[in-house]
Amino acid sequence: MTKGHQMSTKTSSAVTTVTTATTATIATPVIDLTATDAEKALAKFIAAKEAIKALETQKEEAEARLRVLLGDAEVGVIRGVERFKLAHSSNSKIDRKVLQSAFPEAYDATLVSTPYTFIKTL
Repeated sequence: MTKGHQMSTKTSSAVTTVTTATTATIATPVIDLTATDAEKALAKFIAAKEAIKALETQKEEAEARLRVLLGDAEVGVIRGVERFKLAHSSNSKIDRKVLQSAFPEAYDATLVSTPYTFIKTL
């Protein structure tokens, strides 16, 4: 730097964001089942799913009522006969998020992914 002159430095930066889109078309096999009993089978499938849901709700309501009736007791007696009791159990599980965060190599080494299909009604 020479006498009487000041040196200045100006820094600027630019950020450019580029967005790209990729479209993939996957051919899904389709079959016309009009001439089969598929409509009848689908109706049974839907009705069964609805019945299961209704029965699960009935089960939950009945269990809640039995728990209220038991109060602090653990065994329910009806007409002198033990008919039901509270069963004690526990579940164990691995916190996947903690494992993946704290020990990513162990998570990757033990992760098992099993693809499966199921009927999804439209």
